[in-house]
Amino acid sequence: MTRTVIESKTKTVVIGFDEPFCVIGDYNTNPTPNETETPLMRKVVEIVQSLVDIPLCIDSSVPGALERGLELAQGRPLLNSVTGEEERLEMILPLVKKYNVPVVAISNDDTGISEDPDVRFAVAKRIVERAADHGIPAHDIVVDPLVMPVGAMSTAGL
Repeated sequence: MTRTVIESKTKTVVIGFDEPFCVIGDYNTNPTPNETETPLMRKVVEIVQSLVDIPLCIDSSVPGALERGLELAQGRPLLNSVTGEEERLEMILPLVKKYNVPVVAISNDDTGISEDPDVRFAVAKRIVERAADHGIPAHDIVVDPLVMPVGAMSTAGL
């Protein structure tokens, strides 16, 4: 079974099918991208790490802020996230490789989030394959399948 390891300074959490259920929360410091994102990420990472000793989940749409968070994180954080969008793959996967961290793969691409689970599976597969091209092992990809509740689907109520 695939096992993904994330760590804080002193704690290790293993994510996997044969592991206990793991709730992942992320604090996104980026309501709208701007020049304050990178310094804000520094403060958030420093404050959170001073208050809790659990692995971090770092999220931002600003590449510089992501990198700053990864530089400052103690241990091995989880990066949230990469999608199947080409631009996002090219921005995120090099950071995942450089900092040797796992990443959440979101099963949407340039066309959005498909209601077809086979399409979402194909997008997730493509992300894992592209990660492999960067030398990132499959166990460092945590796939978010974007399970769609019936009420969220365009065909709901028809």
